[in-house]
Amino acid sequence: MEQDSPLAPEHEEQPKVKRAPKKMNSIKPGVSYDVNELMSAAQSRFKTQPEVIGAAMSFYGVSKATIDEATVIINKFLKKEVI
Repeated sequence: MEQDSPLAPEHEEQPKVKRAPKKMNSIKPGVSYDVNELMSAAQSRFKTQPEVIGAAMSFYGVSKATIDEATVIINKFLKKEVI
């Protein structure tokens, strides 16, 4: 005979999972990507951390950019002089 544990739910509910931003597997010229999409490709496309992309885009007030525009923004941000 199995005993019901007071800590175990009668039936387990699956936790709700937020979907990750879509991966940038196919780059299309001239297509703008939002910050989350760019951050998801931080390592593979920009060779940097996602936080750097988020900070750079926020610093320059940009919410969407093409890959070329994002590359310029990120490189400009990384080259800023820290005082």
